[in-house]
Formats: sequence, C-alpha cells, structure tokens
Amino acid sequence: MLKSAIQLAKIELKHDLSDNEVIDVISKQIKMRKDSIAEFTKANRNDLATQYQNEIDILSKYMPSQLSLEEVTKIIDEVIMEVKPESVKQMGLIIKEVSPKVKGRFDMGEVSKIVKDKLNTDFYKCSLDYERDLYTILLLILLPLYITYFTLAIFDILNDSINIFFKSASNNPDKTVDKPENGEYNISVR
Repeated sequence: MLKSAIQLAKIELKHDLSDNEVIDVISKQIKMRKDSIAEFTKANRNDLATQYQNEIDILSKYMPSQLSLEEVTKIIDEVIMEVKPESVKQMGLIIKEVSPKVKGRFDMGEVSKIVKDKLNTDFYKCSLDYERDLYTILLLILLPLYITYFTLAIFDILNDSINIFFKSASNNPDKTVDKPENGEYNISVR
C-alpha cells in the first residue's frame, strides 16, 4: 500500500522523492485512513475501522517522532512573535512558517485550529485594549469640547441676563442705556 503510493507520487512529480516528500506521502496516507475510520465508525463498521487503525499504526512507524502539544504550541507562539500578525486574516503566514517545523511530526489540521484559536484570543484581547484606548482618546477629544460648549452656554445665559437687566434699565427714565443698532444690549467698558 505505501510502496504504490510512493510510486504514484514519483510518477506525478517526475523525479525521485526526497525524504520530506516521502514523509508527505505517508502523512497523506495516514490522513486518508483517519478520515475513513471516522466514516466507518459512523456507519458502525468497526471491523474496517480496526483494520485501518492497524494500517495507521504500521505507517506511523515510518514517520519521524511526533511532537507533543506543548512543543507545537511553543513553536506556534515563537512564530507569532516573529510574524507579528495584524489580524486573523494573516493566519496563512503563520501556518506557512510553522509548517516546515512540524510537518510530518504533528497533524497540520490541529496546528491550524491552534493557530486560529490563538489569533482569535490574542486579537480579542487586543481589540479590548483598542476599545479601551479608543474610549480614552474620545474622552480626551470630547471633554474639552463639552467644557467649551457648557462655558459658551453659561456666557450666553449671562449675556441674556445682562440684556434683560439693561432692557429693564432702559425703561427707567432716570438711567440711560445706549441701544446698539442690532437691537442687542452688550456690556462695554468705557
């Protein structure tokens, strides 16, 4: 089974396979069998699932030693620190850097899930920091505007009060108040 898969890959690539290419072929064979096991288990075909599991055990002997979850997580964290992605959309860049380091030694589907979870978690934290910073910036911009608005409102009220005072003073014949041309009373120091 493995020999025929390697021969097929050799024909497709039109050259002798390197060690990494042979590992890729073995990985694909293991993945195909894992997918088949899942389907056979759903169909209640435990005999075929057991047979495929035995084949996986045989193929696994030809694979490099497997990495632990902690080792893979450490590699992913290092790559994230190197790449410094700006969004979850850059997940492919991280997978591209992680792939050669773990290829054949850890399931790439699991690597993809770990990277996605890490990026979603990290960017969620960053987005919370960003929101907090955004609120701080808005507060720093809006607070002076509010203070200016309320100060102008107070001056407007004072101006209205003074205008009312002068209107009442102009009705008194003993006091003289100059009325401006625009009809509003303004305070002026003489």
